[in-house]
Amino acid sequence: MSPKHRILVIDDEPIYHKMVAHAIKSLGCELDFANGGEQGLRAIQMNNPDLIITDVVMPDMTGYEITQKIRQNRRFAQTPILILTSQTDLGDRLKAFEAGADDYMSKPFEPSELIARVGVLLRRKEALESTTVSPS
Repeated sequence: MSPKHRILVIDDEPIYHKMVAHAIKSLGCELDFANGGEQGLRAIQMNNPDLIITDVVMPDMTGYEITQKIRQNRRFAQTPILILTSQTDLGDRLKAFEAGADDYMSKPFEPSELIARVGVLLRRKEALESTTVSPS
């Protein structure tokens, strides 16, 4: 993996910002945080993250809506999105994938599993970028 991947965490509960940061610090990624959907969408435009981790239940916009908006933007259509939420029903997981998420994890989470999933998503993104031919 590249030495400095940039990850955006969108969650309205600051404790999860700290938990995610603590869990994935060993990956050496740069982290940005947003407290909700609108702030998250602005942060995506400004920071161009390599991976987005988003909660589902937030006051201004759901993680499903955020995911759909990200997928509608060609610039970020291939950016990996991991839904990290306390929603655990099969219907919730399916809704996340239908919205365009690449992966789904339930809170509370095991740090080692989050590290593994983030690593896989970042490696997949790197592989995709290395095989994509730029237009002349």
